[in-house]
Amino acid sequence: MNSNDDIQLNLQPPQVQNIQAFSIDEELDEHAAKLKGIELGPLKELMLYDDAVSDIMVNGPDRIFIEKHGKIELAPVKFESLEQLERVIDNILAPVGRHIGPEAPMVDARLPDGSRVNVVIPPISLVGPMISIRKYPKSKLTISDLLRYGSLSQEMAEFLKICVMSRKNIIIA
Repeated sequence: MNSNDDIQLNLQPPQVQNIQAFSIDEELDEHAAKLKGIELGPLKELMLYDDAVSDIMVNGPDRIFIEKHGKIELAPVKFESLEQLERVIDNILAPVGRHIGPEAPMVDARLPDGSRVNVVIPPISLVGPMISIRKYPKSKLTISDLLRYGSLSQEMAEFLKICVMSRKNIIIA
């Protein structure tokens, strides 16, 4: 093994790695193109152009939070109005054939790019319409990434490396 990043890659033959990488990249490009056609308002920049953002949490029109590198922060964008937020919710749900309203005030869906979305409106939400988007990662996290973000200690990284090399079963929750 050359590095911790090689653990996952060396578990598969090189030709399988190349096929999977090509298929995933090609599929992501296709889905991202579909997502670009959806009017997302202030979420567009966060969804399409900031790969460091992994989660977007909208709590009403003027409180948007993002998760970047494992840290949650207030986003530098807001919706212009409650009506714009409601239009964006409709724009997000329509292409996936979902609808939100008094009869169904909570909806879970998957966006064309693979991102998961959850939308909640009153009376379930007490602060107005809420959106939670878990973006589909464009690349897989490596052990080095987890160490750099402080999500994993060096000792735990070594332990996981030994487990993988020993072909142990691992459950991550």
